[in-house]
Amino acid sequence: MSLNECPNCGELAKPNEFFCQSCGTALTSPQRPRTKEIRGYVQIIGTVEIVLGIMGIIASILFAFFAVFIPTLISEGVIESAEESSVLASGTIVTFLAVFIGLIAVLFVIFSLTAIFSGIKLMQYKNSGRIGTMIIGAFSLFLIPVGTIFGVAALYILTKPEVEPLFM
Repeated sequence: MSLNECPNCGELAKPNEFFCQSCGTALTSPQRPRTKEIRGYVQIIGTVEIVLGIMGIIASILFAFFAVFIPTLISEGVIESAEESSVLASGTIVTFLAVFIGLIAVLFVIFSLTAIFSGIKLMQYKNSGRIGTMIIGAFSLFLIPVGTIFGVAALYILTKPEVEPLFM
C-alpha cells in the first residue's frame, strides 16, 4: 500500500482517500484516471478527425472533377502523352481512368463522411463514436503520413482502459 502526498500541505494520505485528512484538498490518486486530461485528448482526436474528414471531402471533389473532365481534356489535346493522344482518346483507357478516379472519389466521400460523423459522436462521448473512430483510425494508418499519425494517436488513446468509462 503506497501513500500519496497532499499537493497543498504535504501530508501523507492512503491511496483510497480522495481528500487530505489534514487540509481537505482533493487528492489525485495514481489509481484514479485524470478524467479532465483524458477528455481533452478525446476532444482533440474528435476535432482532428472532423478536420481530416472535411479535407477528404475536398479531395473527393477534386477527384470527381478530374474523373469528369479527363476525357474532355484528353480529347481536346490539353493532356498529351508520349504516344499519340488519339490512342488515349480512343476510349477504353480514358473511360477506365475516368471510372477509376470516380470510384476513388466515391470511396473518399464515404470514408470522409464516416470520419466526420464518428468525430461528432466521439466529441459527444457516444460509444458508437469511439468504435467508429477506432475503425477510421485503423484505416487511416495507410494514409501516410498524416493519416498514420492520426491513426496511431487515436488507437493509442481510445484503447486505454481509463477511456472506456467515459463512453458508458
